[in-house]
This record gives sequence, C-alpha cells and structure tokens, in this order.
Amino acid sequence: MEITPTFIIADNQDLTRKGLYFYIKDQYDGAKLIEAANKQTLIEWIEHVQQSVAVVDYARFNIQDVDEMRILLQRFPDTYWLLLSEEFSDEFVRQLCNFNTIGFVKKTSGSDEIRYALRCAVGHRLFLCHEISEQLLSPVDHSAPENTLTATETEILKLIAQGKSVKEIAAIRISSYHTIVTHKKNIFRKLGVSTVFEATKYAIKAGLTDIADYCI
Repeated sequence: MEITPTFIIADNQDLTRKGLYFYIKDQYDGAKLIEAANKQTLIEWIEHVQQSVAVVDYARFNIQDVDEMRILLQRFPDTYWLLLSEEFSDEFVRQLCNFNTIGFVKKTSGSDEIRYALRCAVGHRLFLCHEISEQLLSPVDHSAPENTLTATETEILKLIAQGKSVKEIAAIRISSYHTIVTHKKNIFRKLGVSTVFEATKYAIKAGLTDIADYCI
C-alpha cells in the first residue's frame, strides 16, 4: 500500500507557497500539507510527523550554515529536506551531496524540474536542479571573490561596505530583516571575518567597492 506523503511547507513568501501547493496537489492529490511559520515550528512538526518531506526556504528560515544543515539531516534521517533558494553556494551543495535525503531547487527552476524534485523527495533520492548541476560542473577561478560568495551575498557585501545597516539593506533588496542577518552571518563566516570593518577591507581589496564609498 502506497503511503500518502506529508509535506511541511516552510516558506513565508505567499507566491512561492501557493505555487508549491499547486504542484504538490497536482502530483499527490491525497497529500497532507502542513505550514510552518518559523524554524521552531518546522522542527516541532518534523519531530511529530514521520516520513515527512520538508520543503524549506533555507535562507529565510535562518538555517545558519552547512554544519547546522548536516546536523538536521543526521538528527532526522527519515525526513527529506527539499531546499529552495535564490542562490546556493558551491560549498554548501557539495558538502551535503552525500545525503540521499536532500534536494536543491532554485526559485527560478521550471515546472518540470519542480515536479521531478517532488518525486525525488517522496522517493528519498538526492536531487540537484539543472542550474545547480551546471554551476558545480563549471570551471572555478579561485582568484575571483564571486566564487567564494554567491551573487546575492556579493551584492549584500557591497552594501555593507558602503556603510548600509541591515535594516537599510533589507529595504533596498525588498527582503526581510532576518534574511539579511542570515546572509550577513554567512558572508562573515565564508570570509573568515568578524566585524564590518574587516568585511569592508575585503570588499575594497577585491574591488567590489571603492574606498571613497566607505565612511567611518
């Protein structure tokens, strides 16, 4: 007897969430759908529901880094994590590809890829969307700072170096305060810095901003 899948939707963007509902119901009409408003609620549902598929916008739900994601995968081996994002770093994807209970989908992915990702999720098979596969196979220029940071992180670093606050950056990018905080933490971790001053020095050296843009 086929088990009816249970999907836990953890995405606070209305358009994305409604799109997920459409795709899931289109493929699995009897599927159970649960919404999680934040990371704590998401974890509580995962603890409560066995064999669930957690569809998560990992940046907006404040999953800090690859180490935290690895801990979640090990803590909940029966849960499949289908991660959604506008950007994934190569490092993040590569370090998690040894798990069969995870998939990566860009928010720009097409309908066929999303449907196939859902089938992989229910079948507990690793899934990488086409854009991420191409990204991982592309030659890496280690001299370019963009290969360390994602495009989104690079743009946020530029704004940080221009003296913008987290609140100002959130307004400029039409994003939530918590999303920018998460990006900032990831930027600092990747660059091995702990202060705005150190991050700004990196941005200036990398040619991402001019020293005249930075006001102390």
